[in-house]
Amino acid sequence: MQEILLRCFADLKWSLEQNTGKKVDCTDNRGRHGNHKRVDLTSVQEHISCFPRYVSHYTRAHHSGQQESEYLAPSLNLLLMYYLYVEKCKEDQKVPVKEWAYRHRFNTEFNLSFKLPHKDTCKACDVAKVK
Repeated sequence: MQEILLRCFADLKWSLEQNTGKKVDCTDNRGRHGNHKRVDLTSVQEHISCFPRYVSHYTRAHHSGQQESEYLAPSLNLLLMYYLYVEKCKEDQKVPVKEWAYRHRFNTEFNLSFKLPHKDTCKACDVAKVK
């Protein structure tokens, strides 16, 4: 079947070249145009980096040598951060990236979490805080 289609295609190409007098290029160029939209994601990275972060006291001691997880304020979430990013872009008269691109950059480039760790302080720090 494939051989028949290839032969028909070759006959069609030959016929077009004979009738038009021009060489026919049959390469498949779908999706290969040069006007793809390029988005600068450095503004997303700068925006995420501007939020204050902290490293949990208790987990820091148990994960020495590993990359430490950093935490953002529990009042934040990714959607709120994206809305703040859109507002900043409006102020700067820039076009914001889509939410999925913001979320993708957050999840792949940063080791951040929103939830508070289960054990945030050790007993000695808790006693010192009470005094």
